[in-house]
Amino acid sequence: MQWKTLDRYYALNHFPWRADGSLQKAFRLAVPAGAEDASYLVVPGDGSPDSGQDLYLRFRTTPGGLEEFLTSLGETTGHLAAGDVVLGQDDIDSVGLSWRIGSGGRWAGLYAGIPERGETVGTALPTADENEVAAPLVYAHVTV
Repeated sequence: MQWKTLDRYYALNHFPWRADGSLQKAFRLAVPAGAEDASYLVVPGDGSPDSGQDLYLRFRTTPGGLEEFLTSLGETTGHLAAGDVVLGQDDIDSVGLSWRIGSGGRWAGLYAGIPERGETVGTALPTADENEVAAPLVYAHVTV
């Protein structure tokens, strides 16, 4: 999957999560080992003190990998609300991604704060396409 470079937006096609861990540390997530079909887009802030960074993330995993990812957000798969597509297509379209979310099938999502030392340092909107039960496709919009 190729992403266009637009103004201050930049994108990468491969996960450097395990190479240097910089994105994993910046966004405080645990992308499961063995995640497949992974792609992401980082949208940097504008440089102001209140400006955060946004990460749009998509990967295919196992049910255990989905649990691991949600645990990094302080949640579990038991917190996913069936039929709740919390990451909307409008949000995806606003940054020019070609992903299609929420059209039929089995979807579940939740709103999560990103915990760090007892404080919330960001938000995450994970949504899972569970049409392939053994290999859910996870989408997330994370802001820190």
